[in-house]
Amino acid sequence: MAFFLLVTLTVTGVILFLYYSVDIKEAYSSLSTDDRFSIKSVLRGVHRHGGDLLVILVAAHMARAVISGRAMRGGGAPWAFGMGLMAFTLWQGVTGYALPMDDRSVGVISHALPCLETLIGHQGPSAFMVTEEITSRTMILLLAAHLAPPIIAVVLLAGHFKRLATPRLWPGRGMMAACVAGLALAALIAPATSFSKGDFQRLPGAMEFDWLLMAPLAWIPQTPSALFMWLTALGAIAICSAPAVMVWRVKRKPVLVIGNRCVGCGLCAKDCPYEAILMEPRPADDKWPWLATVTESKCEACGVCVGSCGFWAMDLPSNPTETIRSATEGFKNTDAGALAYVCNKLYGGQEWLEVDGLKVKLIPVACAGQVYPGLVELALKENARFAMVARCASFTCDGRLGSDYAHDRLFHARKPFLKKRVDRGRVALIALEPGEKDKLPAAIADTAREMMTGVKPYGAGVKRQIVVTLTAIMLAAALVGLDRLWAALPMELETGSTTRLILHYETMDGGTIRVFQGAKPLALLEIPPAAGFEPSGIYKVFDLPSGDKSARVTVTSGGKTSEVVTKSGLVRGESAIIRRNPVTGKLEAVLPLR
Repeated sequence: MAFFLLVTLTVTGVILFLYYSVDIKEAYSSLSTDDRFSIKSVLRGVHRHGGDLLVILVAAHMARAVISGRAMRGGGAPWAFGMGLMAFTLWQGVTGYALPMDDRSVGVISHALPCLETLIGHQGPSAFMVTEEITSRTMILLLAAHLAPPIIAVVLLAGHFKRLATPRLWPGRGMMAACVAGLALAALIAPATSFSKGDFQRLPGAMEFDWLLMAPLAWIPQTPSALFMWLTALGAIAICSAPAVMVWRVKRKPVLVIGNRCVGCGLCAKDCPYEAILMEPRPADDKWPWLATVTESKCEACGVCVGSCGFWAMDLPSNPTETIRSATEGFKNTDAGALAYVCNKLYGGQEWLEVDGLKVKLIPVACAGQVYPGLVELALKENARFAMVARCASFTCDGRLGSDYAHDRLFHARKPFLKKRVDRGRVALIALEPGEKDKLPAAIADTAREMMTGVKPYGAGVKRQIVVTLTAIMLAAALVGLDRLWAALPMELETGSTTRLILHYETMDGGTIRVFQGAKPLALLEIPPAAGFEPSGIYKVFDLPSGDKSARVTVTSGGKTSEVVTKSGLVRGESAIIRRNPVTGKLEAVLPLR
């Protein structure tokens, strides 16, 4: 679902890009609309709500990986790439809110500039210095900050999926339809509207704050930006490396290959979800040309490969094949009427169940994918009336593909097939969520009754349509609820009660800068001489006490002293920018333009 949302956001983003103007005079009007039923409004709403939903799904995916122990797999590399994808998602959220050039954009840009200065020096923030207007070049850079990272995301996705033989990228068609319908409905009920047109002369004050997509801005502490960047970097390193150092890391015994039984068919290597099995050549005089070998560092001991081997050459130490085979062969010596192979995630320790006089024997397996189709045929030959396989629902299998492979093998969709001569009416699959051990007896009872009577308890097609419809409605309701929550939890990125002085000065000679408000000295700043062809400089923001007082800046550079006083003083909620004019070389106050 997260991958599908990523594709959806890419498509809607490309279409919105066709509307967007990189001229600051036109950027605001190019995205804003008064008609919530217009294509542009719906696309923007889908794009905005889809971003929130993506953060939720990625966070849920990460939480499930930790809870299930999957975060520790692959040496932690998939987890590290996944953390990079989460960072990418949040970055896209912040830069996306900066593009409409409304009041919220002003707050986002102004709030993030100190971090930009820490990363690339004073040249970064100076791109957003306002004279008459922000240049088109600056707007293009801002747009590139939102459009370029998806290229990095492709690399991160490749790293995240690298150890998977067949990564599952798409959810079911029903869930995709529910997702699109839910996003569209949320966009109509709670459209993504712009605030007032942004004005860099005025600080925006309290505003609606998206606590998911704008989360990084909420956690910028009132500390030097360099310290914040270091804390962020160290925190990211600690989180990414956590799986590799967790003391409760699960130790798995890899699958064993019994060499004298392996015929080199390659089905195990083809079916392994983690590319942990390779086919190596045997000596030239050997009867079979290839031998399956297991890469222990990649093997997750899921057992999926065991179910693909009809020669019993693969074995799982934690759940030996011989034990399962012996239990199946011993079935004829019991008075049971049915047999059920049950995934360990669903097995509750019961060896027998009785349903309307039908006794069912339960045999635990590591995964439904461990059940070789020949075992089902053997069970039916051993006088079992019915044979069942209890598996985890699709997309929840601990072996990733084990539950799907169990279905495909039994119903002639994937090798090794259950032979056609076997009566499919005597074979059934049961799907439950992992850990639903308490629901297993009822599910087996329902399946047994259905097989005995031939009557299904409900219409699967009707149920699927109901589920899709309800999912779309609940999704829309959740997203609209989030929108209402953001409106109820405003935040001030740049408080409208603050008076601000922004100083930007570049020089080749270096110098000394003194800043005053009235007669009160505020700062003494030293600029070193330029070391190369690029001038050295400074970008500094001062939050000043409220009041109608003039700010004064004195610069001594190259043996000369210049001074400037802000026109008409500083008024609450406004910004004043003092800079060195690159053409005349003189110090001047650019704002406020009153």
